[in-house]
This record gives sequence, structure tokens and C-alpha cells, in this order.
Amino acid sequence: MTDDGDEDRPRRQPLDIADQIIAPQLEPLVRKAGHAYEGALVAEKWARTKDGNWLVFMKLGHGSDKFGDRYIHLIGPTLYHLRLGDYFHSRASAERAYAEAAREPYREPTPSHERFASEEARERSEHEFTAIVAEGRRRREAADRAGEAQAEAPL
Repeated sequence: MTDDGDEDRPRRQPLDIADQIIAPQLEPLVRKAGHAYEGALVAEKWARTKDGNWLVFMKLGHGSDKFGDRYIHLIGPTLYHLRLGDYFHSRASAERAYAEAAREPYREPTPSHERFASEEARERSEHEFTAIVAEGRRRREAADRAGEAQAEAPL
């Protein structure tokens, strides 16, 4: 029996190991590009770049005497739709390129319902909000005074 209770399916490969993701679904993409490797594809780091795309720092399998360690960057609009990026023969150069690309983090754009058509509209909204808050405080203070007066009234 497998870990998920289904005898018909093979045991699932763990996907998250020590802050790394094993990515078997990317194997066809890497093999199609002609990169040879042995072992698992391991996504070690991932971040969103300034333009909103995802950048994944991936090690290609186990290192070998012939080729050493090999690294690749994958880029895409989501982590599920990645395409091949740059290929590296050294970890240092791969990390330098990753750090440069991820230097400026992605900033979510301001939602349209939070933007104002003009500076005048923003000021008008702030003024209305300030007036609403002031009115709420005035009412709360009036209710507090009425409650104090009622508490002081003789029975």
C-alpha cells in the first residue's frame, strides 16, 4: 500500500525537501533542450522579478567528473508555465546572474479601485474620510456623556 492509501498508484515522490523543490515535471523541457544530466532536477530558489515573471534557480541533477555541476534558470509568468533561461557551468556565475535578475523585487500594482482619477479626487476622498471619522468620534463622545449622565441620575 502507498502512503496515500491507494494501492493502484506508485508511491508519490516528495516535492519539498529542505527548502528545495524536486521538479520531475520539468524533465521533458530540459531534455528537449539537449541538456544531459543524471539525478533529480532541484529548484533551489525562486523569486518574482521586477517585470512580474518568476525566476527559478535550478540545479541539473548530480555533478559529474566530466561536466561538474550544472545550473539553469527557468523563467515564466507562473511557476507552472516555465521556459528555459540561461545555462551555467558554475554555481558562482549562476548565483550572480540570479541575484542580478532578482535584485529589484516585484511590486504588486495598485488595484484600480485604490487609484484616484486626479489629485483633487484623492484630496476630496481624504477630506470625506476625515469628516466621517470626526463624526463617529463626536457621536461616541456624545453617547459616553449621555451614559455618564444617566449613571449619575438618582433612581
